[in-house]
Amino acid sequence: MKSAIFIIFLATAFAGSFATNPLENIWAVLIAGSNGWYNYRHQADVSHSYHLLLKHGVLPEKIIVLMYDDIANNPQNPYMGKIFNFPNGSDVYAGVKIDYRGNNVNSEVFLNVLKGNAAGNAGKGSGRVLKSTRNEHVFVYYSDHGGTDILGMPAGLLTKHDLDLALKHMYDSNMYDKLLFYLEACESGSMFEGIPQVMRIYAITAARANESSFATFCDNKLHLPCLGDEFSVNWIHDTEIHNILSEKVGKQVDDVVSNTKLSHVCQFGDKTIRDDTVADYQGKETLQKPKIDPIEEARFTEQVVEKVGKQVDDVVSNTKLSHVCQFGDKTIRDDTVADYQGKETLQKPKIDPIEEARFTEQVVSQAIDSRQVPLVMAERTLRRLGASPNVISDRMSRYLVKRHTLTDFVRRAAETVAPGSPLLKTVMTKVPKKVTQLQCHDKVIKAFDRLCAPFDRNPFAFKLSAAFANLCEVTRKPEKIVEFFQKECPNGPIFEDVL
Repeated sequence: MKSAIFIIFLATAFAGSFATNPLENIWAVLIAGSNGWYNYRHQADVSHSYHLLLKHGVLPEKIIVLMYDDIANNPQNPYMGKIFNFPNGSDVYAGVKIDYRGNNVNSEVFLNVLKGNAAGNAGKGSGRVLKSTRNEHVFVYYSDHGGTDILGMPAGLLTKHDLDLALKHMYDSNMYDKLLFYLEACESGSMFEGIPQVMRIYAITAARANESSFATFCDNKLHLPCLGDEFSVNWIHDTEIHNILSEKVGKQVDDVVSNTKLSHVCQFGDKTIRDDTVADYQGKETLQKPKIDPIEEARFTEQVVEKVGKQVDDVVSNTKLSHVCQFGDKTIRDDTVADYQGKETLQKPKIDPIEEARFTEQVVSQAIDSRQVPLVMAERTLRRLGASPNVISDRMSRYLVKRHTLTDFVRRAAETVAPGSPLLKTVMTKVPKKVTQLQCHDKVIKAFDRLCAPFDRNPFAFKLSAAFANLCEVTRKPEKIVEFFQKECPNGPIFEDVL
């Protein structure tokens, strides 16, 4: 019990100043890095997360969305104009404000958004970029395909090398106080290995550097492609059912680690961010809204984290007809309002452990290895169109032959540029524990995408990124590898639809 006294009076003197709304201190970047009907889930994940942030009070003008936008009104969509992320959920597409769509969803635009490079994005989409400052938090959520040190885009790709440079630019330019990054992709753990803790970035990935992530809700009664991704629906669901004003980031991450059964969620960077509340990055209002006056509701929902000084400053600002004054021990301004008015909010979501277990079971039982989703969706499409078993078997065999052909192409590249190397045996079979030749890998993988096998049209190619990372570790020179591509693919890409 504090013995000091701090008293606020209505008086004729003026004291106080305008307080900063904590909801104005959060920026968010949400990106679905794919297109095509079978990639339905990525835009569903991002659309759902947009509404989640909006409902928690993040200002729409501080949420930047990159989404190809070819799902809601896709000719194959039986629910025209709608997107669903959960089997029994509501439409998550309506109301989403998309800043960059179509061909403007690419690595250059995304990196410009992160770096606050408005000039670079002039004439593209809304042109909006991060304008965050050293006093603000940034939340980034990326949902897509991935491979060793790469992430997908509707055209081209994003490399770890380029993402590292963008994040360093943000840090050097004081563009955030702290940054929380959630990444949904296969081999996503490779993207943040080695990130310095000093950069105040906490990155959570759906999978280790050597494993796939998983799509889920694939056997849905809506007769749609996979609606979501295991990691993504778990963090979104966690935010929906908890009071994020009090839930710590670390608690959410631990819950997601526990509930993501089919891949290993990984953590990188500044783990002190685990002690922050989820609300510090996803919005400081709760989703559970009782039928009370919204002004009264806002006051109660903020009690848990609001400082006495913040409340006093708000009262000073809002009391127009007299001058609120402050006396006594002003160190009490640093205590929370809850220390004097109660530590519970009006919103107390009831979490049923049985229902939660059922949700997790549903997520796992309807999951598919993300690498296999294109093949599974292709087979389902053939069945829906009434193809005979023989036709389906023949078509699927052709897809597998394409996979083997592309794999053999990469193997020939390794044998050509590093003949006789004792490490050749492991180039195709091992995932590198650590990639030291990032610049080599960056140049090689971009050349492979441009000259021979565009990743957006050959999703199986993501699996082969590890081989090029290994080859760079062996040769340490990208030129020979690129020369092989130029010789073998002189007239442009030779691979198409390697699913």
